Amino acid sequence: MSSEHQPSPTADAFACLERILGVLAEDGRVRVTLGGQQGILQASGSLSTTPAVGTLVLVPDGPELAAYLPALPRPIRKALRFAPPGTQFGRLPLPILSAQAPLPEATRRLFEHAGHLDLFIPKMSWLQILAEARPDWVVWMPADAQAAADQSVELGENWAAEPAPACLEWRESIFVTETGENWPSALPPAMILFVCTGNTCRSPMAAALARTWLAQTLGCSEAQLAERGWRIESAGVAARPEEPASVHAREAVRRWQADLESHRSQQLSAEALLGADVIYAMTQAHVRLLAPHTEPNEISLQLLAGEGYDISDPFGGDQAAYDQCAAMIWQAIQERGQQWLTLMDHRADRPI
Repeated sequence: MSSEHQPSPTADAFACLERILGVLAEDGRVRVTLGGQQGILQASGSLSTTPAVGTLVLVPDGPELAAYLPALPRPIRKALRFAPPGTQFGRLPLPILSAQAPLPEATRRLFEHAGHLDLFIPKMSWLQILAEARPDWVVWMPADAQAAADQSVELGENWAAEPAPACLEWRESIFVTETGENWPSALPPAMILFVCTGNTCRSPMAAALARTWLAQTLGCSEAQLAERGWRIESAGVAARPEEPASVHAREAVRRWQADLESHRSQQLSAEALLGADVIYAMTQAHVRLLAPHTEPNEISLQLLAGEGYDISDPFGGDQAAYDQCAAMIWQAIQERGQQWLTLMDHRADRPI
């Protein structure tokens, strides 16, 4: 059921949610009835018996799921960041889960007895709230008639029932759908993201020159890079949207047969940041600004210039200043380019 067709929760419904959170905070168990479905909710830290078959650990979203599965290949973790709500990732062996995941050690031992872990990204808002509100993860267990609970809550029609999850099963090195197909069916393209301040000079020049270098190296046209599994983007940390590249920047890259005529500036977004395999910043200041966002998500963040120097902003300078900046960027791209080709080896989790 799509969110636009869900009934709006009332004050009573939110009061029920507060009751559930209160019981979980006291390490209690809550029997929840919702649209004919029943389940037992409990904070993971208060589990005392081996979880029954069908027990799900609620994870707030895809980025958190990816962050706590570092043993998986990087392309799979990248796909997990964009996994849709309502997806169950089943039969995960415990060693795959990071020691930093919010699953208490005693609970880990219980799941070891169960033999595997089933993680679930909730689709309905009430479960998402629960998943986000707890310092540890919340567990949803099947509710039989004899299951003991400290409280019972019926959420009624104001909260939509959670639909049947889309189930993916881990099989040694890949997730497999219920119909036996690999997930994702196609690995996400390797994305290189260049970042500067306004996204009208340095990072657009870098993206245009990178496309030119890759196309020449791979023996294809720039239009065919996507088919070859490459995505080259640029963004600014303080960009005004939809600005064209500066006239001098457009002229500077023509020396290498690169084109910036269709470029329009964009502000760096969370989606672009999380989708990147590697981010190249123009200055140390950009690196310091981005590091708190890239490090938790295991995204490679580097200065574009491998020698560690800043590529200064030519904004306001003459054509010679832009030409010099473009030449520095072209040299850096030639030096970095061979590293990019390792991104295409999706069988390994190589740093770049």
